[in-house]
Amino acid sequence: MTVYGGWFRAVFAYGMGFAFVAYHPALALLGRADPLGLPGWVSWAAPGVAVLAAVAAATFWRTAVRHYQSAG
Repeated sequence: MTVYGGWFRAVFAYGMGFAFVAYHPALALLGRADPLGLPGWVSWAAPGVAVLAAVAAATFWRTAVRHYQSAG
């Protein structure tokens, strides 16, 4: 992640979540400090964030299916 620029890193890590579910937990498992300066507990928060994202996606899906109107 440190190879990329600041805005690109922020989009991938937090906007899209790629680094949050792979990079930060890998740092925690390897026992390395985050070169981006985030606190250590952030690396262990990925499973909780995944659960929250799944709940949000399921809620969005149910709402969309409930309001769906067929075109045919």
